[in-house]
Amino acid sequence: MTSPEVNKTYNLATCFVSVGPVVVSGYSEDGGIEYEEGGDLFEDQVGSDGESVSSRVNNHDVYCNISLMETSKAYRDLILLLEAQLLAVAAGTPITPLPFAMKCSSTGDSCLSLYTTFMARPPQTKGRTAGERVFRLKLNKPKRTYGLLNVV
Repeated sequence: MTSPEVNKTYNLATCFVSVGPVVVSGYSEDGGIEYEEGGDLFEDQVGSDGESVSSRVNNHDVYCNISLMETSKAYRDLILLLEAQLLAVAAGTPITPLPFAMKCSSTGDSCLSLYTTFMARPPQTKGRTAGERVFRLKLNKPKRTYGLLNVV
C-alpha cells in the first residue's frame, strides 16, 4: 500500500530577514532572497604527468541578493545603512558588525552572520510599473542550517 501524497506548502511571508535593525519586507514580484557561495568547495589541478589533486578551498563567505520593490520601506532603510557603512569606511573606520539573520518557518532554513558588507548600490531603473532594487550583500562566514520541514 502506498502512502497518500502530501500537499507541500511554501510562503515567503514566513521568512524573517533582518540586516542590522532593518526588518526586510516589500519583496519585488519575482524577487526574494538568493544565496550564492563565495566559491567552490574544491579546486582541481592536474599535473603535467596526469596526477590529479583536489584542494579544499577555504572561502566560507556567502553572497546574498535581496530583491525589493523600490517603494518598500526596507529599500529606504537599507540604502541608509549602505551609506552609513560607506561613510564609516571613508573616515578610516573598519567595517563594524552588522548582523544578518534569516529564518524560514516554511522550510526550517536559517542563515546568521555577524558581519554584512554591502557590495554595491542597487541600480536604479524606471519603467511603466514600480521597479525592483537588488541589494548584493557579502555575509562573512555565516552559520547556516538547511531545513527539511517540507521534504517528504
